[in-house]
Amino acid sequence: FWSAYVTCQTHERDAVRLTLEQIHLIRLMCASYSGLELPEVGLLIGVEDGHSLDSSLSILHTFYALGVHYVTLTHTCNTPWTQSSAKGIHPFYSNINAHKKVVSEMNRLGMMVDLSHVLDAVARRALEVSQAPVIFSDSAARGMCKNTRNVPDGIRQLL
Repeated sequence: FWSAYVTCQTHERDAVRLTLEQIHLIRLMCASYSGLELPEVGLLIGVEDGHSLDSSLSILHTFYALGVHYVTLTHTCNTPWTQSSAKGIHPFYSNINAHKKVVSEMNRLGMMVDLSHVLDAVARRALEVSQAPVIFSDSAARGMCKNTRNVPDGIRQLL
C-alpha cells in the first residue's frame, strides 16, 4: 500500500491539493523503478482519510482516475458523512445519505472501502450498504488489543 495521508488541520482547507500532490509523488516514484512494472508486483495507492474527498464524488472519481484503489473513510477527522473512532475531536453532523452515496460509488468504481479507524456504528452502516468486500487496512482485533480504533469481534464476524 502507498498511502496518501494529510492531517486533520487540512480539513476544509487544502486537503484535496495536498492529497493530489502526494498521489503525484507516489506515481512519479513508482514510474522511476522499472521493477515495479513486473506482473508479480502489486501496488495499491490509497487515500488514508475521507476528509481528502471534501465530500465530493467528483474528487473521488479524480482520485480513482489517478490510480487510487482504496479510501479509508476516516482516520482521525470527522466529516459531514462519516465519523472517526478517535476521541476528543470536532463535532460530527451525520449525513447518512451522503455516507451511503460514497460507499455505493466506491463499489461502483471498484474501489475498496477501508473501515480502519471508523466508529463502530459507521462500520456497521458501511457493511450494510456495501455490495463488495471491505478492508481494514491497518487495524487489529479489539479483543486482542482494547483500543477504539481496532475492530470489535461483532464487526469482524460480519465480514
